[in-house]
This record gives sequence, C-alpha cells and structure tokens, in this order.
Amino acid sequence: MKKHHLTIRNATKKDLNDILSLTRKVYADMPPYSSDMIRGQINNFPEGHFVAEFDNQIVGYCASFCVSEEDAFKQHTWKEITGGGYGATHDPEGVYLYGMEVCVDKEHRGLRIGQRFYNERKKLVKYLRLKGIVFGGRMPGFAKALKAKKVSSAKDYIDQVKNKKIRDSVLSFQIRNGFEPVGILEKYLPTDRESMGNATHMLWKNLKSVKKNNPKNINPKSHSTQLPQFRVYASLQFNTVNAV
Repeated sequence: MKKHHLTIRNATKKDLNDILSLTRKVYADMPPYSSDMIRGQINNFPEGHFVAEFDNQIVGYCASFCVSEEDAFKQHTWKEITGGGYGATHDPEGVYLYGMEVCVDKEHRGLRIGQRFYNERKKLVKYLRLKGIVFGGRMPGFAKALKAKKVSSAKDYIDQVKNKKIRDSVLSFQIRNGFEPVGILEKYLPTDRESMGNATHMLWKNLKSVKKNNPKNINPKSHSTQLPQFRVYASLQFNTVNAV
C-alpha cells in the first residue's frame, strides 16, 4: 500500500502559481483571481493563509485576515470587505478573523481538508486572543430550493438548513463545525448564482477570548515569528485518494 502525505502549512509567495491553478480549476464558472490578488492576500497577513499539499501537490487554499468588530458585523459585500480580493483591508488591531476564501480541489474532498483549514483558523484565533471568526458563507442549494418552491426566502432557507429539513453542502458543514448564522449578507457575491448573490453571515465565538483587555498586547504582526509555520499530517495511508 502506497503512503500518501497530506500537509497543512502557511502559504508563501512561492505557492502563487499553484494557488492560481487551483482556484481557476475550482471556480471555472466565476472570475478568477489574479496573481497580484493572491500575492496581496499573503503579503498583508501571511499567518492567516494556508495551503494543503497532497503528495507535494497543492489541492487546497485558505485565506483570512483580521477586521474590527464594527466591520465584522455590518452589512458588506465580498469585494468591500476583502479590498477587492487583495486582502488590503487587514487590520492588525482587529478582533475578529475574517474568512475570505476556502477552496479545495474536488478530486481531493475526501481528505477532510476543509475541516482541517477550519481547525487551523480556530487555533490561530485562540493564539491571537481574537473574539472569533466571521465570514460570508455560500448556500449553493438556495437557488434550486427557491425555484422548486421549497423555500420562500434566503432566511427561510437558512432556517430549514438549521432545522435539518434541508441539507446544504456548505452551510450544513459550517453549522456542524460550530458556526452559527447571524444574518444574511445581500448582494455579497453577485457572481455566485447558486446562492443568488447572497451569503449567510456566519460567526464562531472564541469563548476564551481576552483580546479586548489583553495585558500582553499581542499583535498578529509583531508576534508572527512565534506562530507555528507548519502543521503536518504525515504518512497518512489510503487505498485511494478519497478513502479518508
């Protein structure tokens, strides 16, 4: 039996071309990232960006940055909150981690890479003593459910997913991972036709947060060298790629 190696680690600028290839493959029907966007994301907050390597091939990418509490909970679009996709809105004094991207090669989704990315974000939040994680989550089953008249609105769809009357491949997964819907972000990503441009405003609370009155005054930029640079899941054994 061949041993396969899965590694979760911080993204670097050397990964740029591989990340671009991955995102273009995953988002074939949506406008692609540019190399400047990916470079900007990593440069603005390297600690918040991860890649998944499977047998030395990048098969997943995770991007995040810090925002203020006000920005975390006000109405916004993906373009506004991410600085046009460059991550230029990163706030070193922000108290919430904002998740701008998680994408996984569909051929490797049996490896629980999304789950591992979420775990790394939670660990980063705890280390930096942030209040939690927020993001605009896709709801890819919404358009079909609305067309079939199974739901009457985005709120109705979210409620039915929460009550397990409808399963959504993204939203159901996020709820299982401890995230809670706190609202709807309208016109969040107009190109996301499956979600009809909307997003679920998601929140995960760090119950041990002490960032607000942190006597150590930990700052993501000034303490970057103390953050673990590599999280490795080595020597995993599978019969096939999708066996995990």
